[in-house]
Amino acid sequence: MKLSEHFTLAEYLRSYTATKYNISEQFSPPQSVIDNIVRLNNVVQKIRNDVGVIRITSGYRCPRVNTRVGGVANSMHLTGEACDIGFRNVEHAMQIVDSAIRHGITRIGLGANFIHIDLKQRIDVWPYGRKTPRELLSKQQEILNKIKNERTNN
Repeated sequence: MKLSEHFTLAEYLRSYTATKYNISEQFSPPQSVIDNIVRLNNVVQKIRNDVGVIRITSGYRCPRVNTRVGGVANSMHLTGEACDIGFRNVEHAMQIVDSAIRHGITRIGLGANFIHIDLKQRIDVWPYGRKTPRELLSKQQEILNKIKNERTNN
């Protein structure tokens, strides 16, 4: 199912873990999850329009997949309201972050090779352990300030 010019539902459902462990429910989420993915994709497509080609490295996770990958119990991935977007380098990561903020994202996770975005309307920026590149980690406060400024101006 095509969601927008550059993304399909399959990209949000793709899971190596589900395939490896034969977790079939990963690939047939409830309609409420699909509706959330559509809302999330509206933002992801705008990011893609701003920064060029991007890859969703993790989208929706059914509960069994979320457990297998070590996701938190209240992960926004469980409802289809979060995704991780791969980046090539810190400059590319910051382009993704800046675009996400411009398009209303207020929660951003900084990973080793991905940026987590979700639709929860709470301001938060966090690193994923010691694997987050130092250059990106050093921008955590700057990113928080950008989110707060964007919120104030809108």
